[in-house]
Formats: sequence, structure tokens, C-alpha cells
Amino acid sequence: MRLTDSKVKSLRPKESRYIVWEDGGTGLGVRVSPADRKSFIFMYRFDGKPRMMTLGPYPKLKLVTARLKAAQAKDRLSKEIDPGKELLETKEAVRGAHSVKALIDEYIEKWA
Repeated sequence: MRLTDSKVKSLRPKESRYIVWEDGGTGLGVRVSPADRKSFIFMYRFDGKPRMMTLGPYPKLKLVTARLKAAQAKDRLSKEIDPGKELLETKEAVRGAHSVKALIDEYIEKWA
């Protein structure tokens, strides 16, 4: 099924989490939780293993942006880069840059 904004909006929660996939081998899907939270996900294979990455929550992340992010992830795969691992490393670097220790170190370096 081709995902549309109205289709994503109409998905209702069930007792357990479920995923609705877009047709055409895009790897794009919508995960719906029992608490009625929806997230766009991208399913792919890397090193012969199936992997899944969360692209972002709906409706904060629009469908058109989710498609773009999935296409970017496919591009990374074509360059033999694991997009999920890359995203995780980027998030960790951002978190680390704003950690208390990093802020203290920066303060000491600047003012000591």
C-alpha cells in the first residue's frame, strides 16, 4: 500500500505494536504503538543482516520528509555505510558535546 498522510493519520492502535509497510520495496514503514504513538521507520539489510532505524515521530516528521530520509539512507547503503549506525554515532557525538563534563572542560580551557 502506498502510504499517504491520511492513511498514516487513520492508523489506530492495537493491543501490541505493529508496522504498516509501504509497497514497492522502499523499506519505509509506520510503527504504531498501543499508546497511539506513530513513528516512521526504515528497514534495510547491512552485512547480510536485517536492520531497522527510526526516522522520527509522526506527525512531527512529515511523510515527505520520511521518504527523503529513507532515500538518503538508501544512498548511504549504496556507499557501503550503515545508515542506522551512522545516525546513532551522530546522536552520541551530539550528546557528548553537550555533556556536563564537556561543558566543564570547555569552561576550564577557556577561562583557566
